[in-house]
Amino acid sequence: MYEPNDLTHIINGSHEWLSDLINHKLIKENKLECVQNWCDLFGKNILNSSQSNRRIPLEKDPITRIINRLKSYDDPIKSPDFVLRLSDIQTISTNMLYHKDHLQNIVQLNIKQIVQFIKVYRMQTVCHENLDNRYIDGVKMVYVQVDSTTRVQAVCDYKTKKGSTSSCAGAAEITFQIREAKLNSDVVEINSNNRSELDTLIIDILGNLLPRSLTTACTTMNLIIQLIFNELNALIKIGDIALVADIQSSGVWLFYTLMSEYAILKTCPFIEKFVLNMLQSIGNVFILNNENECLRVQNTPLNYSELADILIPLFSPSSASTNTFMQAYKNIVDHCNAQYEPIALSLLSKFSVSVCLSTKQPLLHERSILMDYCIGALILVKQQTRSDYTWSLHEIFSQHLCEIMDHDFPEHYGEILLKLLDHSKEGRIYCQVWFNILNTILAQAVPTTQTNAVRTILLPGMSTDQLRDVVRRYATDQRSLSSQELQETLHLLTTHFANERLKSATGELYSKYNVYIEPLVGLYAMVSHALVVGTLQSYRGMLANKICEFLVPTLISMFGPWLEPWYEGWNTDHKSLKLPWLATDTSISALMIDALVECITFVLDTMPACDNVLSYICQWYIKMFAHIQTNDYIFDRTSIALSCVPCIKKERSQNKQAPSPTMGTTECCSSFPLTKRLSLAIY
Repeated sequence: MYEPNDLTHIINGSHEWLSDLINHKLIKENKLECVQNWCDLFGKNILNSSQSNRRIPLEKDPITRIINRLKSYDDPIKSPDFVLRLSDIQTISTNMLYHKDHLQNIVQLNIKQIVQFIKVYRMQTVCHENLDNRYIDGVKMVYVQVDSTTRVQAVCDYKTKKGSTSSCAGAAEITFQIREAKLNSDVVEINSNNRSELDTLIIDILGNLLPRSLTTACTTMNLIIQLIFNELNALIKIGDIALVADIQSSGVWLFYTLMSEYAILKTCPFIEKFVLNMLQSIGNVFILNNENECLRVQNTPLNYSELADILIPLFSPSSASTNTFMQAYKNIVDHCNAQYEPIALSLLSKFSVSVCLSTKQPLLHERSILMDYCIGALILVKQQTRSDYTWSLHEIFSQHLCEIMDHDFPEHYGEILLKLLDHSKEGRIYCQVWFNILNTILAQAVPTTQTNAVRTILLPGMSTDQLRDVVRRYATDQRSLSSQELQETLHLLTTHFANERLKSATGELYSKYNVYIEPLVGLYAMVSHALVVGTLQSYRGMLANKICEFLVPTLISMFGPWLEPWYEGWNTDHKSLKLPWLATDTSISALMIDALVECITFVLDTMPACDNVLSYICQWYIKMFAHIQTNDYIFDRTSIALSCVPCIKKERSQNKQAPSPTMGTTECCSSFPLTKRLSLAIY
């Protein structure tokens, strides 16, 4: 039947007329029929079941409800039978572990099969990479630049307005050069073929299952390792030392066998993870804390840096014997240079000198050798270009030296001081080493905590008041060094620097020890203040003046090499005066003078009844500085510093009259600072 409306819809491209052709009633009947067939097929009636569920009372027991619900479900399809196929995996018995030749053959055969698979894998990977590289190169050439030239002729226009004149030199030619990008159809076709080859390669790789030889080899290796672990645990429970050593040797051999092939095995990601897990498990059992393998584990990453991530966590020198620990320490000191930059620092961080000293109890000469290694390493680090790496090495070696100093203190106190003094005269060590050692000595008397850290340690750039607070607290609290040991330290410092000054070409010390002045001033202040307290404790009940008769001259003589002008030559007519410092070193010499003034002030504060200190200061002052050859900058700086001594301040406030040449020594010194001419007159 012709319907003009439908024809109109068809011409206009509308689909509304199609709905009239659908038999909706038939579709609904078919739908109901399908639902009924589905219910009949599974033996269910949705309508009846919903009505029957309303009539069944709800069970109160939740377990019963769960069981009823499970029974209402359809029976699952039976799973296929599991077939265990181990025909390709060789059976390994416990006895085979004790036949090393046979065990080694099995391990090497399985490793060879894994390596063969990796070679095939690498070939496919290289092919994949080559296709990608060619595709990247092709993408760069998909569009090419094409240059074209267009010429336009421009003629004269003689049509002008009325009353105007036209001038034209003739026709002109304008050239346009155009550069445009065009699609290179040949390159597009090559790139398309490249992607097709890549898709084919990926499909082939993914379509192939892993070779049976690979799965068999990995399973066999895993079984061998588990069997070794189980056998080792059983032997340890029994206590059979000989068999335990035999199994351990097999485990060590297996570890290094895998390590020898690790460079190839790690080229395949999933094989690398599998082998890495095996190496970590074997290493934690047979390599970690194994003294016999300590040096080998240390040397291997130094020679083969790619194995460092595996071997460094297994390096445990602190659990080895003293001899092995020292050999390993000497080895790492020899390799602390830029060539072994990341590895040497990681290996060095595994050394714990404090643990070795406390657990192994090395002999005195062994500790001295270890101390020499630390100082030698600090010297080597100083010779290298300073960087984050070298400074990290310096901090660790310096910490080790402090741990040796701290252990059984003051057993190595004098020895370390002597070595540092010897190496400081040529500038072989950093100044920070001195501060670390001095803070270790301070910690013996005043343990450092978060609340008192600032007040109990020496730092570069400290003011005189801060230094005074630190050394005074140290002097009153320290009990580790006896008065005799402090006197020996004083004699050591005096003798050493006196000899160094005699050898100096300039006749003074500041130019040589310029960078070490701050820690040396701290050392002098600590020793002098502690000696004052130690002397008082040793001579209890003695009068203060009697104590000062030998204490004050001793303290002054301690600072003599740094502050006193010295004569050179035996002939009294031709003696030359060696000044204690140069004019350019006046600022740093003030630190040493202030340390002496603070020491004298501490004596007066400790023994307020003493009244002869001023006499000793004046005698020393007039004897040492009342020379026509003494430069003004030395004379003035010394006079100003000594005028700050409390007893001199007191005398000056009480006696304002000008001194005369007939005054006594004490009266003259009460008017500090003296003029140079007056000092010569008194002298």
